[in-house]
Amino acid sequence: MNRLLPLREIGSEFDLAPPAETPAAPPFGWVQSADTRRLRSGRDGLRLLLRDLASQGRRRLVLPAYLCDSVEQAADGAGDWDVRYTPVSGDLTPLPGLLEAALADQPEATVFVQVEVFGTAYGAATGDVLAEAERRGVAVVEDRTHTLLSAARPSRDLAFASARKWLPLPDGGLATGSAAPVATPDQGFAGLRAGAMEAKHRYLLRGGDKDAFLQGITDGEHALDASRDVRAMSARSEALLASADLREIGARRRANHDVLRALIDRDSIRRVCRPLQAPLPAGAVPLGLPVVSPVRDALRRYLIHNQVYCPVHWPLPDAVFGGDFPGARGRNAELLTLVIDQRYDESDMERVAALLAPFGQQV
Repeated sequence: MNRLLPLREIGSEFDLAPPAETPAAPPFGWVQSADTRRLRSGRDGLRLLLRDLASQGRRRLVLPAYLCDSVEQAADGAGDWDVRYTPVSGDLTPLPGLLEAALADQPEATVFVQVEVFGTAYGAATGDVLAEAERRGVAVVEDRTHTLLSAARPSRDLAFASARKWLPLPDGGLATGSAAPVATPDQGFAGLRAGAMEAKHRYLLRGGDKDAFLQGITDGEHALDASRDVRAMSARSEALLASADLREIGARRRANHDVLRALIDRDSIRRVCRPLQAPLPAGAVPLGLPVVSPVRDALRRYLIHNQVYCPVHWPLPDAVFGGDFPGARGRNAELLTLVIDQRYDESDMERVAALLAPFGQQV
């Protein structure tokens, strides 16, 4: 646990410790199945699927207006796609009537990417719209990045995910539904990321200058952004993924989430942040604890000052900012993800809550 290290830092990128001998855990579903494609990143997984779909004559890509801009980037290098966005409601799921209209045109040429943001399931009306759209010929691809460990299998035949959002991997994406060949691992990207993550581990142990790992992470992401091919996962990440005890990781994440959610349910904290979602259903494994804050930017600066680094999920595509999507833009301006991952325990969640209480009293 990082709580034993000298620096009390919560959040930000995973660090990468030297390999240690650990007993093998039973494989977890599709994530560790030999049948799942192991790729460099989640966008590589979607790009692989889009290439197959483009070869079948698909050319319209419909996306919810609240998702990471890397999903749109996956269309680059995957065919000549006409990318459209459909508005979302306050819980970040697509508005069913507008989704139905977006999928009505040229259904046999259309692909929809189903993103259940922070694991929030689509409502019955939206599910009915998708079922009818599939009946008419629309292809649905499932983004499992937010729900990686919530079920043993994706609900769709075509699915992808970013595994490096959940695990300390230099590179790592997954996909099902395509047998197309991919290029060899991107050793440059994986090497940059691994070096940066190892530098962070040394920083957490001994302190010093953070620039070594921060610059490495930045350089790696820029290299990935510039790439338009589909690459396999590196051997190092494959080994790390295969050895991960995903059931234990999922249990730790869920326990941390539930502890922190209960701790922030007090008047002083609700003034500055409240959970986006209703309590999670049984069996769900969270990516983080999303909260809505009317003073999000000030709250984030305060937490950073206290060495708690909470991401803003996600950077929205330019087309959403420039289009008629006020719901997505408004939610994006007030949303923050509290970190609850497997690096931490109950004492870390108590520390975060203890920081939030006095900030709520000051605002």
